[in-house]
Amino acid sequence: MEKNKIDVLGINIDNLTTKEALEKIDGFTKTKKPHQIVTVNAEFLVFAQHDSYLRAVMRSSALNLADSTGVLWGSKFFSMPLAKNKFFQWLQIGWQLKTTFLSILFWPSYIRSVIKEKISGSRFIWDIAGNAEKKGQSIFLLGGYLDTAKKVKEKLLVKFPRLKVVGTYAGTPDEKGIVEKINKLKPDILLVAFGPIIQEKWIATNLKNLQVAVAVGLGGTFDYIAGIKPFPPGFLRYIGLEWAFRLVTQPYRIKRIFTAVVRFPWYCVRFKILSTKPYRKSVVACIVNNDKEIFIGKTPKQKDETGNHHWMLPQGGVEEQEDKNKAVLREVYEELRLKNLKNLGHIENVNRYEWPLFYSLNKYQGKFKGQEQTLFFLRHLENENVEIDKEEFVDFRWVKIDDLMDWLHPIRHGIGKHVIKNFNKFIK
Repeated sequence: MEKNKIDVLGINIDNLTTKEALEKIDGFTKTKKPHQIVTVNAEFLVFAQHDSYLRAVMRSSALNLADSTGVLWGSKFFSMPLAKNKFFQWLQIGWQLKTTFLSILFWPSYIRSVIKEKISGSRFIWDIAGNAEKKGQSIFLLGGYLDTAKKVKEKLLVKFPRLKVVGTYAGTPDEKGIVEKINKLKPDILLVAFGPIIQEKWIATNLKNLQVAVAVGLGGTFDYIAGIKPFPPGFLRYIGLEWAFRLVTQPYRIKRIFTAVVRFPWYCVRFKILSTKPYRKSVVACIVNNDKEIFIGKTPKQKDETGNHHWMLPQGGVEEQEDKNKAVLREVYEELRLKNLKNLGHIENVNRYEWPLFYSLNKYQGKFKGQEQTLFFLRHLENENVEIDKEEFVDFRWVKIDDLMDWLHPIRHGIGKHVIKNFNKFIK
């Protein structure tokens, strides 16, 4: 993992100050390519354990910023060592929970010793606006209810009168034509307030068609700025008790607050114990035909909520004492009934990732914390037909290397990037 990224519940959080995050945005605006920024809170990390698309969004975003005290707490909790002995593990965890929880109230700097700074969307919008005014960057405000975005624009312009807010629009996540409205005005930065998680998925789904440099999800920030909802006092936000203020002022949020305050720490405890386990060894097959097209299969899973079919490369686990070269050929035969393949070479342990908590616990009884993949490039010699195992795939197709990422399910983009990076090295 990169030094400036901190793993919290299997998601990398960028360890940046506000100043450094703004510098990143300045760099993004110079590339003229779209970049997604996610302001991550504890609720996001809990749902990512069950939602494969949300997990893929955060794994592929340009930046994941710590948007809550819970994320800061999680970064500190995961940084504390853990013994291998199961009995001592629970003793250690009990002590670590006690010290880190108390530090939230009595020693706030302690849990801020891993991730440099909390960058909450409700404050970051002002930083973005101020920097945009200074650098001449333009902004589009999307989301809110009725004229909420317009009220936000007015408030921003009071403080930053030279800020270029080129457009505002309420809209809804399922509305057609929003991307065209935004692109017509050519903003540098898109600020989206469709609500947590919904807005992140909307941005990720539309990112490649958005002609913006940066798209940031800001949750309920527009409502706070517009005065629709009361903003927690600064001292409560600093010591991580803004949830208590919201519980009193917005009691309908009790389920979300329970997720962030109770479920999140419990998930962290179980995930930390899993972190002492090994990675499961796995092989992935990039099978190429004579037209340099790559085989991908569609799993029996239904479309997810974004309409993505789960297309993937053939892959499988390596059995105990099994050679990886034999393992990949075995997997390909079991899934596709192909024998006549030429092994063009492989890259050892090229892709490693942690599984979501309950996948590891339910499917592998907590024996592994994730998967370590070795990528094989195989030539299909085309004197035998593909016969897919219906339990593994319900359909298949051959795709060009330039189209691979468009077809692979987002959760498979990690290995897809390695295929693209090394394709020409193995496929002549």
